[in-house]
Amino acid sequence: MTQDKPKRIFVIWDSSQSDVRIQLQALERRPPPGTQLILPDADRTGGEYLQEVLLPGLNAADWVLFVGPATPSLTFELGVAVGLGKRVGYMGYMGGRIPYLLGMPSDRQQVDLNNLKVARVLLGVDAAWFESSLPQDQAVSGDDVVLCPESAEGAAIREEIKESPHHSEWSILNAWNQEQCRIATTARRLLWVILGDGKGGMTRIDENLGCALAAGVFCGSFWKRNLSGTPTLRVLRSREAALVRAAQRFESTFADLSDLARLLRGDEPIEPGTLTVESLEIRNFKSVKSLAIDLSQPSSLAGDWTCIAGINGAGKSSILQAICMLLLGEKLVAELGRERLKRMLRREGPERFEAELTLVLRDGEQLRTLFLPINENGVDGSKLYSHPDYSYMPECWERLQKQVLVSYGASRNLSEYKDSRYSSLSRQVQRQMTLFDPLAQIASVDVLLEGGNGTTTAVLKTLRQLLDRVLQGELAPSAETGSRILFDERGTAVEALDLPDGFRSTVAWLADLCAAWHQTAPPEETESCDPAKIRGIVLLDEIDLHLHPRLQRGLVPRLREALPLVQFIVTTHSPLVLSSFDRAELVVLDRDSEEGVRELDRQIIAFSTDQVYQWLMDTPPQSTVIEEKLARGEDTEAALLLYQSEDRNEAEAKVDIAERKQMIAELRRSSAKR
Repeated sequence: MTQDKPKRIFVIWDSSQSDVRIQLQALERRPPPGTQLILPDADRTGGEYLQEVLLPGLNAADWVLFVGPATPSLTFELGVAVGLGKRVGYMGYMGGRIPYLLGMPSDRQQVDLNNLKVARVLLGVDAAWFESSLPQDQAVSGDDVVLCPESAEGAAIREEIKESPHHSEWSILNAWNQEQCRIATTARRLLWVILGDGKGGMTRIDENLGCALAAGVFCGSFWKRNLSGTPTLRVLRSREAALVRAAQRFESTFADLSDLARLLRGDEPIEPGTLTVESLEIRNFKSVKSLAIDLSQPSSLAGDWTCIAGINGAGKSSILQAICMLLLGEKLVAELGRERLKRMLRREGPERFEAELTLVLRDGEQLRTLFLPINENGVDGSKLYSHPDYSYMPECWERLQKQVLVSYGASRNLSEYKDSRYSSLSRQVQRQMTLFDPLAQIASVDVLLEGGNGTTTAVLKTLRQLLDRVLQGELAPSAETGSRILFDERGTAVEALDLPDGFRSTVAWLADLCAAWHQTAPPEETESCDPAKIRGIVLLDEIDLHLHPRLQRGLVPRLREALPLVQFIVTTHSPLVLSSFDRAELVVLDRDSEEGVRELDRQIIAFSTDQVYQWLMDTPPQSTVIEEKLARGEDTEAALLLYQSEDRNEAEAKVDIAERKQMIAELRRSSAKR
């Protein structure tokens, strides 16, 4: 005879209630017969608590135990449980009107936590648990609902919401009873305003609890109907009100009525268009303590380009990684892994500092701010959700997932090796991994290695056109037709894998860019397979990687012409590449500068390679070998080395030296005769 599985009881409680922690732990260790108590880590805060603790715990639970006293934070979590259709029980002093709001019979016995023996008995019987009469599995009605207290300043706030053009048709609920929760189960969108209790007394407390319960029911019923996705919940919290632990990812804060009005205006829909990077601020990220760079200076050259230069260790790759993470956003950044994010925090000895990354995007005529605070656990939800501009960040991140974003690290290459380590990640994150892992494969290598039909054929058609424009005679796709692309190298058809390193690397990232475009852009844009129509952002570390100087010299001008709608943010050490940029497009990192960036007072487009080395890169263009030979003064061949140049070979240098020696000897003899 098999024993019935114990009923799992998930506990909603406040860890600040130190007087009940020990009692709950005692119940957890010795639960009532036939039950298993799940006491979550209630010290967790922010979005992590909602996604990693509350929802998994509620979904796995048979019953849910609420431990009072009631607060908006705990009551919201209780509402989520009710919306999910869970049976609930009450322990300790409840306060407020929660039993009434849920339709709980007045004679329902409440578990008293102070008497553990009685509590164990009551928790083990069905009679101690109450099932809400709220409707379950209801279809969305399409109503847009506002939850906001009525008393005191609540009346003025409700009036402001009603006057907002984006909320004038929304229903503002007035009754703090079970009907309010019933409406919330079928709402399409919900705006929840949290006010401090202030001088409102029990009336305001009841109103805040009623709103919190209804907001939780809204979310819970959404998750019950939809196993994935995010409910359309907006939380506007007065800075005087306490945090709602599980709702911080939906939250913006306001100080007064003007601040609230600004947040309400922030609900204006963003017109579709390509988002581009305007500026970046980094604090305590890897080796960078503090840095701000502007990528929006007007240039005399075509396209949207920024080139970052600096010595090794100056932070070039770190800048690209910071931009990439900000463009990926809160949810996708988590896929990079907690340990990788932890390693990105700046350290001094054993101490790690929390990083803050801020990016300004241009969206048509508007500027949008993205923000990512990183701590040892990953993205700091509490700090992110309290940012004044958080309200529109999720929408920006959602739009960025629908446009081309590709990143390439300095070790990018093409190989037959099948790298499956990142196959479980979203495609958007896979396309950035070579920037974070030197052994990662470029995402769309299959385009070059396997070919194919359908979309892949269109990708290859786009790639052929792009290679013709970028490589211009240096390397040409073979005229041979078929699903797999070959290259013509000195009359021989060569596969991509067998190309020289520089060509292989360049072809690989260009192929991935074409694939990303075909996978993200609408069909009406991609049907022509014209690479000039590609829009998006490309982050490219060491753009000159493995390329012959002749191709380095022409690469950027050709890319400007071939991909006029792409924003490029690249790094390089090559003077030939650097001289392809307007000074407004150059970000020269300088550790000796107070701002960390060297201000350029002249154009270097007409500089020779030697001049770029000497003036911009503070590096003598000559080899140090000759300097060492001259310093020692022992090398009899030093003169021969100095006399050789692009105009004079070794044999000619020897003749010149012999003639010079003879001339000196004659001068010495003439001088001796005098």
